[in-house]
Amino acid sequence: MRRFQQLDIHGMLPFVLVGIFPAEQIISQCQWDGNELRFLRIGWDVRHWFSSGVSDEMARKIRGSTCYEAWRRRDAGSAEWLRGLHASHSPVRGSFSICMHRPDAATFSYTEVALTGGNLSMRYHAGHPCQALGRFDAEVDLQTTSPIAVAS
Repeated sequence: MRRFQQLDIHGMLPFVLVGIFPAEQIISQCQWDGNELRFLRIGWDVRHWFSSGVSDEMARKIRGSTCYEAWRRRDAGSAEWLRGLHASHSPVRGSFSICMHRPDAATFSYTEVALTGGNLSMRYHAGHPCQALGRFDAEVDLQTTSPIAVAS
């Protein structure tokens, strides 16, 4: 956070950067709205973050409802479930589905990061998530020399 505060990010488009620290059970969020940089510490719980060039609040509401319903499924939390959720056009294909399609913009990629024991993997699909469903264009696996502690 100290390094971010030292950067000159004026002129940069708004963003949200999320840091997840399993060993400490900490979720940190850095949010830049184009004018002000804010840091938040968020409770250790399942979270989904959404943004939209049309309406962040409407995207949060509609996509949040889609995620809430998805968590009721038996396979909730699995990699297959997560990929399906990101490929979802629920409630309808368009501006507020998780896999978003509009005439002027669309969800253009899917990146998956998984921490399993001492292995960290990152997988990337270049293209709409609804066209990926488990197919990746690039994969990187990192093995740590010592196990990564994860509190549960």
